[in-house]
Amino acid sequence: MGASIAAKRPSGPAGPRMICEIRAQADDDMVDLLIYDVIGEGWDGSGVSAKHVAETLKGHRAARQINVSLNSAGGSVFDALAIYNTLSNHAARVVVHIDGAALSAASLIAMAGDDIAIAENAMMMIHDPHGVVMGGAADMRQMADQLDKAKATLVTTYAARTGQTTDDIAAWMTAETWMTAEEALAAHFADRVIAAKRIAAQVDLSQFEHAPPWVGRLINPEPRDEATEMADEQKKREPACQEEEEKKKAQEEEEEEKKAQEEEEEKKAQEEEEEKKAQEEEEEEKKKKEQPASIAALRSGLPGASSDFILACAEQGLTVAQAKALAGLNAQPAPRSGGPGLPNADGKGKARGGLATGDFVADAKAYAAEHKCTLARAMSALAAADPEGHAAWVDSQPRVER
Repeated sequence: MGASIAAKRPSGPAGPRMICEIRAQADDDMVDLLIYDVIGEGWDGSGVSAKHVAETLKGHRAARQINVSLNSAGGSVFDALAIYNTLSNHAARVVVHIDGAALSAASLIAMAGDDIAIAENAMMMIHDPHGVVMGGAADMRQMADQLDKAKATLVTTYAARTGQTTDDIAAWMTAETWMTAEEALAAHFADRVIAAKRIAAQVDLSQFEHAPPWVGRLINPEPRDEATEMADEQKKREPACQEEEEKKKAQEEEEEEKKAQEEEEEKKAQEEEEEKKAQEEEEEEKKKKEQPASIAALRSGLPGASSDFILACAEQGLTVAQAKALAGLNAQPAPRSGGPGLPNADGKGKARGGLATGDFVADAKAYAAEHKCTLARAMSALAAADPEGHAAWVDSQPRVER
C-alpha cells in the first residue's frame, strides 16, 4: 500500500533525473539532505527509501542542524512516516525548504521541520492515502482498514504541526487540497515564504486526478534557452545598474554643489578680507590726515609758504590740509567788500593800526561771518590786505623748539 503509489521518477524529455543525497558541511555541524525524488524505493532502485535516509543520518549524529530540501510528488506513506520519525527523533534542529513540490507523502516529511520554508512558486498537497491490492474480499477489507489507520496517523501528524482541527484536516485530505505558498502559510503548513526558485528536477503530476492545470506551470516551468536566461539576468541587473548610476550621479552632483559652495565661501571670505584691508587703509590714511603735520610735511605740502607761517602752523598742530586752507593756496573768489575794521575789496580803508581787534584769528572769524565765506578764505584775505598785522600775529605766537 502506498500514497500515490504511481508516483515515479521522470525520465526522457519530462526532465532531468531526480536525486536524493546528503551533503555534510564543515565540521559536520550542518547536514544538507536533498529529497528530489519519489518517496520509497521503486523496482528499478529509484526513489528515496526510509532505510537509506536512516542509515545515512547515522553517520551524522553530532550534526546540530539538518537542512531538508524537498521537491517530490510523494510516494509510499510508510516510508514517508519513517523518514518523518527519523528526522523528528534526531537531536539536530530540522529546517525544511520546499523548493518545488511537497505533494502527498512528501508533505508528511515536511511536517518534521522545526522551521518550514516554502518557495513562493512551490506547492503543497494533502489527500487520502491510496493503495493497490490483489486478492479476495478479506484482502480488500484488510486494505481498507490499513488505509483508514494510515489516514488517522496522517491526520494526527498534520494537526499536531499546524494546529488545525482533525476534522478540518480529514476533510481537506478527502478533497485532495492543493495549496500555494501563501495558502500553506495561512493554514500553518509552512512558517514562512521565501523567494521563488528555479530547479532542474521536475515532478510528474500525471497520477493525480484533481491537480489544477496551473500547478504544472507553476512547479514545472517550461525549459528556457540560454539567450532567454541571459536576457532575464540582464533585466535583473538593470535596476541595480540604474540604481548605481543614479547613486553615482547624485554623489557627483553633491560633490559639485559642495565645491561650488566652498568656492562661494572662499570668494566671500576673500572679498571680506579685501574690504577689511581697504577699510584699515582708509582708517590709516584718515588717521594720518588728522594727525598734526610735521614741519617737513608742511614745507612739502606748502612750497610757497614762509618759514614763519610753517612754524606757526606746526605750533598750532595743524594738518597739511588745514595749513593749505589757512594759506589760501586754493583758488578763491574775490572777497566781498566791507567788514568790521577790515579793508574793502579795493584795498582802501585800513582799520585802526591794521587789525580791527589786534587778534588775527578773531578778525578772520568776523570777516568770514560778515562775508559768508570760509575761515581760510577770510584769513587769506586778511593776510593779503594787512601783511604787517599778519606778521605781527605770527610773531606773537609762542615759539616751540624742534
